[in-house]
Amino acid sequence: MKKPICAIAALVFLIFFGVQSSFSYEFKIENLTAALAGDSRSPSLNNYGSVAWATFTDGNNIDVYVDGVNITPETYNEFNGSPSLNDSGNVAWQRSFSANSPLSGTEQVIFEHDIVAGGNYYHAGRPQLNNQGQLAWMQWTGVDWDVFFEGFNLTQDLPGAARFLSLNDNGDVAWTHYYNNSYTLYLNGVSQFSTPFELGAVFINNSGQIAWTQSSGVQNENDVYLDGVNLTPQAGGHAAVMGLNDLGQVAWSGFDGANYDIFLDGFNLTSEFPYLAFSPSLNNRGQIAWSMGEDIYLATPVPEPSTLILLMSGIVGFILLKRFRP
Repeated sequence: MKKPICAIAALVFLIFFGVQSSFSYEFKIENLTAALAGDSRSPSLNNYGSVAWATFTDGNNIDVYVDGVNITPETYNEFNGSPSLNDSGNVAWQRSFSANSPLSGTEQVIFEHDIVAGGNYYHAGRPQLNNQGQLAWMQWTGVDWDVFFEGFNLTQDLPGAARFLSLNDNGDVAWTHYYNNSYTLYLNGVSQFSTPFELGAVFINNSGQIAWTQSSGVQNENDVYLDGVNLTPQAGGHAAVMGLNDLGQVAWSGFDGANYDIFLDGFNLTSEFPYLAFSPSLNNRGQIAWSMGEDIYLATPVPEPSTLILLMSGIVGFILLKRFRP
């Protein structure tokens, strides 16, 4: 009986300290656009740590960058933004045109430089690209904003206007919808719940968890929810959820009473920065990219030395147990 008990004890030791190590991190923070002129916004981070973003250079041009490389260098009188980057390195984005362009007033969804949707009448934007190469977006149909997935209108039978959407790798689409003074969260066309309180951004991960923002009923106060649980009940300010990974971690931009900061599961990553921080994008490695002070920042978790020592001790103990047990 001693062998199984010892083995189980060692395994529990490993699991315990392994789990603890995943929540005991410091972050290495780097400015990805320090040498890049212009105002950079809307980062999209994939699971390999690559980042796409949009950089505003003048009144006639916004370019899309991927890891510092301009993928729209020859465009002018074009506003390219809201990029969505997948693990294969494919990019979808929204494109509109300046007042100096003959196409002014046009909004399009672009996937790898091809026009997917949009035009002078049917405006389209906010693309979401998954790791299967599937694409969802918002599109104005002449009456309301609708949600499209792979060219199919998911909201054509729903009165009212779609507001925000999210797409996971399973092809599931979640969105928030407004109609008749009521807000509804939909998943694949099925209502999940309705509320009189305003629903904002929504995100769905590959495990089917859904995060969203919801008004608290007090002016300028919004909370972050994950599967119905309020993650910010005492925040007392504006919170915008912008990232949910497959581990169930949630990142958001929140107001702490003095500044807008980036939070990961309630931990403030940017408390020492004097700039306003927005639009966090979170991957499955726990990395977070966000826009702050006209630049794009990337935070990468680094295990604390004490945590690594504990984890290595557990591994060594398990190896020794297997080697010297009678």
